[in-house]
Amino acid sequence: QQYTNNKNRIEYFQLRQNTTTTAVAIHSHVTEAAYQKFHGKNPYLDDVVECLDNDVEVGASRLTEYLAKHHSEAFIDAANESKGVAVCGVLDAEQSAALYTEADLTDQQWNTIMRHLRHKFNASVAVSLLETKRRCYEGYTAPRVKVIYHREGEKEEEKIVAEYQDIKAEFKKAVEVLLRVKQVGKRKRVKRIRLVIGGDHGQGAFRLGFRVLIDTESDEGEKEVLHKTINIATVHCKKEVGAILESTVIDWVTEDLKYINENRLHLLNVNRRVVTCFESDLGTMHQEEDNLIDPIVIEQFMAGDLAWESFCLGKEAAASSWCIYCKLSPSAWSAPGHTKGEVWDIDGLQEMADSNAKGAKRLGVKRRPYFPWIPVENYILPV
Repeated sequence: QQYTNNKNRIEYFQLRQNTTTTAVAIHSHVTEAAYQKFHGKNPYLDDVVECLDNDVEVGASRLTEYLAKHHSEAFIDAANESKGVAVCGVLDAEQSAALYTEADLTDQQWNTIMRHLRHKFNASVAVSLLETKRRCYEGYTAPRVKVIYHREGEKEEEKIVAEYQDIKAEFKKAVEVLLRVKQVGKRKRVKRIRLVIGGDHGQGAFRLGFRVLIDTESDEGEKEVLHKTINIATVHCKKEVGAILESTVIDWVTEDLKYINENRLHLLNVNRRVVTCFESDLGTMHQEEDNLIDPIVIEQFMAGDLAWESFCLGKEAAASSWCIYCKLSPSAWSAPGHTKGEVWDIDGLQEMADSNAKGAKRLGVKRRPYFPWIPVENYILPV
């Protein structure tokens, strides 16, 4: 049986199946103006929505979901033209990388921004941080992960999870990004490159990062210091304990910093694009047609809290008593107007570490410094 109460709809009732099927008359229009004029008087798309479900909202949702999935570009364009609606879709890897790099965001800042945007729009707004960083930096450095169990005294055993990214790789990429963004293409404009490593414990984890500082000078003599800060290690632990760092990231850090100390950094201008390369890797990168620019020695500095700096110098747990710079005892250096003490150097620290001195005569030294190529004067006192 066929019947209709609407000029746009024809309903077919099938007696045997006891079901009703509805057909909606769809008109074809030659122009957009003709469609708008006809549909304004006879909105047959409303009938389509109503036929999809007895609940109009459910019907509209089904039609909208289909259009968004199968005709996404047209759906987004139509949504953008509607009053009060702005739809742009998810930021792809290239767009996400542009935001991450230009805003000079840290991983933590990026994750915080994305969390708030997801809450606001109730949807994903960008690709993952992993995809973003892969696009930001060619050859994204996947972190190394180590899990250990640590027990201090009679306390319960603590599970320690450590993540570490290669400082060599991240440092090279940071230099490349800074020079490319600032369009520094001439070696003579780069006067100095410093690598500042910093560690600190807080909010349930020890975090290690670095800041690269590039002193530049333009052809007109204008000086500028380019800088970028990157987190490269996180050790999830309740306290900053030397035994935990020794069992997790310290060997990786030592290996990478020693490599940077022993290999000058070459800046290659390949096809008018800055590429960095350490000296020992030069043979695999340098081609005769490349414009090889003079190498530069990377100066290393140590920063962070006193506990970290003392640990690096081989004086763990001495931060609250012994000075990291001189040999004065706590009672001597704490006295107002005291005479300056004998200054430590790396050789002196190593000699004391190897000596048979006991107790206070060791002046807080427990072992050799982890990074003997970084002079004591390059340790930056925290404020």
